[in-house]
Amino acid sequence: MSSLLSEHFAIRVKIFKASDLPHPNISSLVCVQVGSNKKYSSTVRNTDKPVYNDYFVFDLSMEFSTLMNIIITVAMYQPRKAYKYKRLIGCISLDTATVWAHRDHRLKKWLSLFLPSDPTGKLMALVQCEIIVEAPDRYKSLYQLSPVESPDVIGGMRARYKVQLYRCIGLEIEDSKKNVSRVSIRVSFAGNSKSTTKRPLQQWPEWNEQITFIEFFPPLFQKITVDIIVGKKFLASKQFYLSQFSNVSTDGYLPTLGPTYIHFYTNDYVYQASLSVSIQTELISLFRFDERFHGVTVESVRPLPKESYGSMGSFLCYGVLFDVALINIDYSYKDFSVCISFGGTGRKILKNDLNNTSTLTYNSVKRNKHFAYLPLEENKPCVFIRSDEPNSLHRLFNMNLLSKTADNLRDRIDYANELSVKGNEGEAKGLLKESLQKLKSDCAIISKQFSMGITQLDKDRMRFILKQLTRIKSTVIGGMNFRALLEKSKEFLSILDTVCEDVQNSLPNLIVVLKSAKKIIGYSIVLPNKIIFSHSELKKGCGSGKINYLVLNDESNNCVGRLDIWLWLGFWNQVGQCLRALPPGHEDISKVVTLPLKLTFTANKFSVICRIYGGRIADGLDHEGLCDSFLSVVLSTQSQRTSTKKRSLVPLWKETLVLEELNLYHSPVYIQQNPPPISLYLWDENPNNTRLLGTASVIPVVRLQPFSSVIDYNLQWTKLGNLNEILAAFEIIQISDESESSDKFKMNTVIPQFIDPPTVSFKLELVFWGIRPSYFGCLTIVNRPQAIIQFGSTELKSNIITDLKFFPNFGHNLLVARVEMPETKLYSPPLVIRVTASVKFIGSGVENDAHLYTIQLPTKYQWDNLIAHRKSLVDRAEARRSLSRDSMPDLIPLMEIDAYSRTSSSTSQQQRFIKSPVAFCRSLKSWFIYLKSFLYTVEKKVEKILDDNDENDEDHDWWHKYFSGILAKYTNKLEDQKEYGGFNDVLRTFIITRQTAGFEKDVAKLKVLISLYQWPVQENVVTPRGEDPEMGVLKQNELSERVKLLVRVYCVKAFDLHPADPNGKADPYIEVATPSNVVSDKLNYVPNQLNPVFGRCLEITATFPVDTMLAVRVMDWDRLTKHDLIGETIIDLENRFYSKHRGTCGLASAYSISGFNSWRDVEKPTEILERLCNTYNLPLPQYYSKSILVACKEFVLIDVSRDEEEMRERLALEALHHWHELPVIGRYLVTEHVETRSLFKKEKPGLEQGKLE
Repeated sequence: MSSLLSEHFAIRVKIFKASDLPHPNISSLVCVQVGSNKKYSSTVRNTDKPVYNDYFVFDLSMEFSTLMNIIITVAMYQPRKAYKYKRLIGCISLDTATVWAHRDHRLKKWLSLFLPSDPTGKLMALVQCEIIVEAPDRYKSLYQLSPVESPDVIGGMRARYKVQLYRCIGLEIEDSKKNVSRVSIRVSFAGNSKSTTKRPLQQWPEWNEQITFIEFFPPLFQKITVDIIVGKKFLASKQFYLSQFSNVSTDGYLPTLGPTYIHFYTNDYVYQASLSVSIQTELISLFRFDERFHGVTVESVRPLPKESYGSMGSFLCYGVLFDVALINIDYSYKDFSVCISFGGTGRKILKNDLNNTSTLTYNSVKRNKHFAYLPLEENKPCVFIRSDEPNSLHRLFNMNLLSKTADNLRDRIDYANELSVKGNEGEAKGLLKESLQKLKSDCAIISKQFSMGITQLDKDRMRFILKQLTRIKSTVIGGMNFRALLEKSKEFLSILDTVCEDVQNSLPNLIVVLKSAKKIIGYSIVLPNKIIFSHSELKKGCGSGKINYLVLNDESNNCVGRLDIWLWLGFWNQVGQCLRALPPGHEDISKVVTLPLKLTFTANKFSVICRIYGGRIADGLDHEGLCDSFLSVVLSTQSQRTSTKKRSLVPLWKETLVLEELNLYHSPVYIQQNPPPISLYLWDENPNNTRLLGTASVIPVVRLQPFSSVIDYNLQWTKLGNLNEILAAFEIIQISDESESSDKFKMNTVIPQFIDPPTVSFKLELVFWGIRPSYFGCLTIVNRPQAIIQFGSTELKSNIITDLKFFPNFGHNLLVARVEMPETKLYSPPLVIRVTASVKFIGSGVENDAHLYTIQLPTKYQWDNLIAHRKSLVDRAEARRSLSRDSMPDLIPLMEIDAYSRTSSSTSQQQRFIKSPVAFCRSLKSWFIYLKSFLYTVEKKVEKILDDNDENDEDHDWWHKYFSGILAKYTNKLEDQKEYGGFNDVLRTFIITRQTAGFEKDVAKLKVLISLYQWPVQENVVTPRGEDPEMGVLKQNELSERVKLLVRVYCVKAFDLHPADPNGKADPYIEVATPSNVVSDKLNYVPNQLNPVFGRCLEITATFPVDTMLAVRVMDWDRLTKHDLIGETIIDLENRFYSKHRGTCGLASAYSISGFNSWRDVEKPTEILERLCNTYNLPLPQYYSKSILVACKEFVLIDVSRDEEEMRERLALEALHHWHELPVIGRYLVTEHVETRSLFKKEKPGLEQGKLE
């Protein structure tokens, strides 16, 4: 979704308390204004330290960029009396961008309130508040300022923000004697704006004025806007964020800028002017007598000395146009020219010895039914500009030093992540260590080559950057594991990205424009640091002296063509370096005395070989949800296309496309070092029109003659757009003559066998389970839905659901297919799911990684080991019991131990103890164990008596009892816990979506049971149940049938609820619902509370497969009107019910038969354990006095009980808590817990409405 579209946001404001009010017995209230919306707190009377505890939520619907400009004002008033209006005590304002810049987009501070009309700026009050900006997740990284760490009290300091405006150059003056326009500069900051005096419109107007804003420090507003106004017409605007030229860290610096030139462009990037600007910040310790504590003033300043502008340099920008291609077919057969501009030079077409800003006119030629191109052939036109600009090359060089180091580290981090995903964590760790070592050496080089500037910002930036580089160099990386190395690498990358950009870059951008007549068809922007020349490779721009492949966009940011142009930027006196850097293969220019207007290059013949294997298409476009796709490949003047794959979202072309006898006008070695990108276009072919699905550019491999005997064709996935991909390999090969081209590189209909990835046979078992709604409620699909899953060339269809409302399951139809999967995971085809209803397409889904569903079947040896040690464990347990009987044959009462000792102290007994000290110690140990057991029994009996006496105690409500037994409290929902895997281990859920009007909409969910394993299996392999794999893995799964169940929902409390009443409060209560049943607790609503404690247990009945979704809602109770929904959370009961993690009822920490923590599950631990053993074909557990044997594991319980039945339950519970320790079959079982779930509303997707425990 485009970031320019309006979306839902929320600003939450909590007002806690206030202090330091002007009078001891004053009544007060707080007003919070966001934009034009105001909300008031409750009135607290007769105190100078009021406590409000009010909470406001402002729901906004707008563009994200607009949200960042919203002003938030917190004001305190003395409430209205009968004889006068409410009186303002003090206020403070800030913008949303300031809050967003804080960690987690949350600002919790004391705000200082001042009276705007008070010239002394006396502190009127302090208000403690918390402001939170909430946005959908996709915006969390869209707009990132440098993290702000402000003091606990905001508004304690003030500063003068001085914006000094000197001279404007490059203004375009209309040729009219009646032109009497006047020009002025307007500066806006912190909600205030001020304009300079108006000057006559001329090319170089001067103001020499200073606009001073007195505002708080740290600043509460992040943006300064400078506008150029000509007459009453707005000409152009430039915006600065303070974080671009300040740093608030301990080693940081105040907002400082210039003096430097800033450049102004229109929305379609036409240059307008350059303005000399300087910004300074002074902290105020004492106000001047004529100065107000808050406001904006304008005053004159001295003209800036010439040396303050820095030296001027005569720059040359030279370009050679090699190709203009991929022009939209709508512009075919029209005349085109290419123009460049650099600042004010080039705004008008210039043709002389110093400037040639436009090429000749060329008539476009139609390549195919989609694109046109300009036939430049071997004569390449040249464009160049000579322009005098401020010499700020040191800033460009510093930017390149830092950006190249950051890009190198970023590439290595990405590659290390790829290795880690593939399981090569050791290799990835070594790569990161090597990368950090190289980074440290690079930082040492940068520290030596970093250039000092003349402005204060240059000096502050250099000091700050050198400190950061020293910190990186001194970091010790030995002993770190892979995760620590990865985090440290990302931290250093973030530091480098933060300091890369220099806002004082005084050179204008290079604008390349494609024109037809006088109309601009498309343009591209080239940053000067990308093409600047330097003798140092580290300082030189990455595109300097190279062919830059520019995408031409129109005013709507739509691509209208591609332009290949060689660019060079440097000083005019380095023109020799420019000409020597030209690509080899052109005519001799050693004798030229003026810059050439064209260059003739020698053509070299190449062939482009495209091995197109297959693709993945995210969504079909016809009535069946399928796509008739083909791929076109374009380079220079030639193009080819694949065949059309009908009715498929996973096209498998396996074709070779050849662009024969392609003329490339560079030397072969240069082409190998700088291969031209190949343009790819994915299309959907329809009878009426052909629709573009996605585009991409790929860099091919270049092979020159003589060819090597070993050729490595590495197929790679390439994204076309956001969702579509193709798997292909591309190469450019040199050809020597026409006969070789026609004989050796003919078009192949089948991809060569040596490129085709080797495959392995797998067995796919699939059970279509059912269709569920994408959101709580009834399905809109009602007409006999059917699901279809396509994997490669295999297609499996489900049964048809006859009545979706009554029984939305397909029935138990186990489908088995043998499929071929590539050995390499990278080449694996996706799973494509489609849902139709009465032949009509409903929606589709794509799972790109089919390896998620592969299982590794255990070997017979592993399964035998699971139970092989059982006999030895049984014998060992029996031996311990026998030993215990030998040591103390009969357990006797504790009171009789002394008598027993006297009666049994015979001579033979004493001799046995003396002869066998080990036996004596064992006997003594047994006595202690018995003593401990006896005391434990007494303790339990006392607890039972106390529990029976307290069962009717009203002070112990249900949630007090509940918290006495929970094992864990999760800060998020249970599905997000890693050990439970979202309860997707049995039922796999696919989201079915459909694109409507350019947006992707969820329409349903498809649930399946799926298993994918290698076939034929190896010898001695069994299923996870220890059975013959010939019988199948999914054979024993439960049938898809109706299941009735009782659901208990324990609602403890909610917090941070969005208010639903005009008074800023809510009267919340709990409601639970399934699609066929609703249970409400509205009689127990909590009045006027946004953080209610419910302590309620609600029961509701549900029937699978209709009631698979449970909605837990927090409602707002209203006396006269309909009760409103505050927010709800949706729980998938079905996935929890069938999961092997047993998500039905959490296991308690201890087994109790009475009291607060009495056993709540319908099954006892012994029953649960026995059922698990039966499920996995394990022998039944063996119980002993202090231990239990389950498969190959023995679990020992230290605390024993005299009650044999209770002891068995406790032993079984101990085994269940350690069920994950069993090999092959072990999984974590859900324990008792409290989960925290976010509340949402359907009308505001992605925007949290509070949390519920």
